[in-house]
Amino acid sequence: MTQGERLPAISRFACARIGNRVFLHTYWSTDSILVLDVAEPAKPLLATTPVKPDPQSGSPSSRGLHSLTAVGGVLYLYGGAPQKGPMVGDLWALNTSSMQWNLLHPEPAANGWTPHPRCSHGAAALDGRIYFLAGSYYKDDGSGLQPTSELFAYNVSSNQWELFQANDSASNQPFKARNAHIFSTCGSDLLAHGGWDPFKRTYNDTFVCTP
Repeated sequence: MTQGERLPAISRFACARIGNRVFLHTYWSTDSILVLDVAEPAKPLLATTPVKPDPQSGSPSSRGLHSLTAVGGVLYLYGGAPQKGPMVGDLWALNTSSMQWNLLHPEPAANGWTPHPRCSHGAAALDGRIYFLAGSYYKDDGSGLQPTSELFAYNVSSNQWELFQANDSASNQPFKARNAHIFSTCGSDLLAHGGWDPFKRTYNDTFVCTP
């Protein structure tokens, strides 16, 4: 049981750890963020911590099924779906020292490519990049979700998108389009497992890629 505030019933939130603090960004995190201090694992302490908006762009809009990834002392929030309206593809940075949001404007990839707005993607940080794998977006005709198999990255130092081939390192087979999968680093590799092709099939495969 947490100390301090009571952890609310939440779903489709995003979280990331920096040191002894776990940051939880929920649908209600417009002017604050939940911070779980686990310095004493037997007595985790939860607090609602105010955040400062970007002076020009405010704070991330309410959403779920987004990602939150830590690089150094900065949290990067990407994508997601609001309760109503189109999905979002914006990228935000939260400096956890100043607790201020900054809306980022990455340069396109070398071929001019930029990612489609999406939700339920995977995100993992490795060697100064945040890799994003797959996810889904609304079909143009409004008939449902369109999964994607894209593997792309945000280069933190150059503030630029980068596009990669999503092929398994052992079999060289391409990653199948899906969302709601597990995605993490494993040494110098990226690892994905499972996921869902919306309303068609659920996967139980494991994918390893060396970027």
